[in-house]
Amino acid sequence: MNHFGIETKPEEKLTKQAYLNYPIKGNLFVSLEDVQYNYDKNMAYFKNLSKPKFQSELGRFLSKFNKFKEITNLNECDCFGFYLMVLDEYNQVYIGVADNIKKRIIQHWSKKPVHLIYSNKETSKLCIDSFKAFDTTRIYILNDESYQHIKDFANKMLKEFHPEVPQIKHISEVMEDDEEKMIAYFDNKYTCNRYTRSNMKGYKRNFQDVD
Repeated sequence: MNHFGIETKPEEKLTKQAYLNYPIKGNLFVSLEDVQYNYDKNMAYFKNLSKPKFQSELGRFLSKFNKFKEITNLNECDCFGFYLMVLDEYNQVYIGVADNIKKRIIQHWSKKPVHLIYSNKETSKLCIDSFKAFDTTRIYILNDESYQHIKDFANKMLKEFHPEVPQIKHISEVMEDDEEKMIAYFDNKYTCNRYTRSNMKGYKRNFQDVD
């Protein structure tokens, strides 16, 4: 079956059975019971979120960051930039940056989540790698060539004044501060981002904060 231009199996959706079959890594004190508890808590939370409020929040974001464009074919996205994955069924979004948007989104769909519990079972969000291809219902991307100029200029300055410092290899590295601002613009209840790469700011789930 074709999904955003990518051949995908129809069963590629998040299920509790598949989720509980992922290996528990990253925390020796996390049990299968903890994972199930957190999964159930997240699922109940999603159901209590208002779809109209979520759509309003998404619209507010797209109005603010109006260079984002909705795409229907990932094969046209072999480019760097920001990407916004929308999971309408769960009233959640995920914002990321990548040197190759197509490759990165397919990685999200195909990877097994490593850390099923982030921080602890009482505040942990389900990570984006928990969800699968058909959980993503819309995709928006922002490809801004100015970041390439920023990267080139930064590397020129490093080479001239600090040759001992390694050059910036990935263009996404110069985009991470803006990624953090975009994530923070959303109400935390509607995002499944767990942290930002630029300063490792953590985002925890407040299960009391519902619509």
